[in-house]
Amino acid sequence: MPSLAAGVAERDITPPVGVDLTGYGGRASGCTSIHDPVYARALALSDGQTSVVLVSLDVLGIDFSVRDRLRERAASLGIGPSALVLNASHTHAGPATQRLRGLGEPDAAYVDRFVDLTSAAVEAALGDLAPASIVATRGPARIGHNRREHLLDGRTVLGRNRVGALLPHVDVLRLARPDGSPLATWFAHACHPTTLGGGNLAVSAEFPGVAVDAVER
Repeated sequence: MPSLAAGVAERDITPPVGVDLTGYGGRASGCTSIHDPVYARALALSDGQTSVVLVSLDVLGIDFSVRDRLRERAASLGIGPSALVLNASHTHAGPATQRLRGLGEPDAAYVDRFVDLTSAAVEAALGDLAPASIVATRGPARIGHNRREHLLDGRTVLGRNRVGALLPHVDVLRLARPDGSPLATWFAHACHPTTLGGGNLAVSAEFPGVAVDAVER
């Protein structure tokens, strides 16, 4: 069986005050403060023949041009498009890194820095490859609700559907060093990070950031 190597790295991608947030329309201004930092995190995996990099980004999403720039930088490190997974946490309190009508405008200088820092995390993770083991598991996690509320008049509105579908679990990859000490935890749970609401003007990784802090502790 091929041996596994893994490497991890993160970079702080918190924008300067004033940069537009995205995820809600009608915000009165750009961000006015930093509630908590946002990060680009990279997990590199290799069996000695094939390498892949999973990237977690504390943003709502990225557009195709940003994706292509990140792919180009990864390609220079030997990571092709199919081996680079770019995953946005979908925080609604993160900097605009894609153009969505009425939801804030990306700041070009910040987007350049975002690409640089994310690429640096990928490069550092690849440079940190070391023997590791991996376990996939699933645990209970029910923090959200179905918001497709069906009204008696036939309309569907944003509300609370108490019998609607929701994800009751979190999927987890756990990486450990040869001595058993934890190397990294990669987790995924489908629920909109909208805790702070549309009136919020502070940068935040939202509940995924709180979850990361709890797992790290």
